[in-house]
Amino acid sequence: KLTGPALKPGDTIEITLGGEPGVRLQQFDEAAFMLKFYVDATGDDDYVPLKHNPVIRLNAGPAKVLHVIAPSSAEAGEPSWINVWAEDGLGNPSADYRGTIVFDAGDTTGLPASYTFQAADNGAHRFEGMVFPRTGAFRIGARENSGLMRAEGNPTIVRGQAPQNRLYWGDIHTHTDR
Repeated sequence: KLTGPALKPGDTIEITLGGEPGVRLQQFDEAAFMLKFYVDATGDDDYVPLKHNPVIRLNAGPAKVLHVIAPSSAEAGEPSWINVWAEDGLGNPSADYRGTIVFDAGDTTGLPASYTFQAADNGAHRFEGMVFPRTGAFRIGARENSGLMRAEGNPTIVRGQAPQNRLYWGDIHTHTDR
């Protein structure tokens, strides 16, 4: 609650969030986060939203954690995918990450021996065309070339043919401005 003289057009209010090590926000697909403000301009407890809410740009810190996500199920001999990304330890994709990773993919094919993240990746890269050669349970690993970060992906159950019902994962609670 603000007290003191009334604000005039052009006045500003500065809000400081965080400190060390920073602020952890819900992970977002967007590069910015909108702060929703409601104002009781007349003092009668009737709060209305601002017409233009402030937006803060999310700037992730340096990469501290590597992640590998693979499909939960796949078919032997058919193309599949894997996602690898670096985060800053607070859940934010580390867009400036330019490290080189190498895979521990067993006898799967279609993954490069190593991959160096590019600016266009924004800290995350999807690899398409990976093929599991046989049925069974697989886990794909990745490690930074320097050895500082490593990750093992979720298990992928590989079958000889597609099951009647497929398993999908999603987050129906993520909020977005789109």
